[in-house]
Amino acid sequence: MTVMRSTVRRGAFGSVLIVATMFFGVTLRPQASLAQNVASLPTAVRAEGPTVVHDPTYGGVHIEVSSIDVPFSTLSLIVLKVRDWPYPARNKTYGAHAHAKSCAADAAASGPHHANPSGDPTKVLAAREVWLDISIDGLGRGTSVALFDWRIKKGDAGAVVIHADPTNPSTGAAGARILCTTIPLGS
Repeated sequence: MTVMRSTVRRGAFGSVLIVATMFFGVTLRPQASLAQNVASLPTAVRAEGPTVVHDPTYGGVHIEVSSIDVPFSTLSLIVLKVRDWPYPARNKTYGAHAHAKSCAADAAASGPHHANPSGDPTKVLAAREVWLDISIDGLGRGTSVALFDWRIKKGDAGAVVIHADPTNPSTGAAGARILCTTIPLGS
């Protein structure tokens, strides 16, 4: 196991840029009046990692996680990007989820999947948790986006974990934890 450092960055206007670019294909430029009100915009959180590598096969992987509460809605968005995936493990899908706690050397320390505390227990598990299953292409890259209709309460989720297998839609299980990136999700 290798422990690596991750970097977390916050930016107000950048969060609006992420949403505008992803959903509308446009890039916004701040006007003077908007620039004066930047403090009132939601804050995007971004982390680079992994913070901890639980399987040394994936030691060269680079991860970026971004999170934002979408303005003027109850929607939240998390984007997971990876690159430099090891060659023999490419062209596969891996489970990835928001987890309750930060990363640590013990893979179980990141806790269970974050679940919407007010989620309807009669809904399928995927509608109550943040799932970011990611398909890796032949060049070792992948991007996954989770858009969900609730806010993560500050302190309720502290990491994004990538697992060895795709997520089982019935149980939420996805095999061993291979990579973990600490990111303080929630507002």
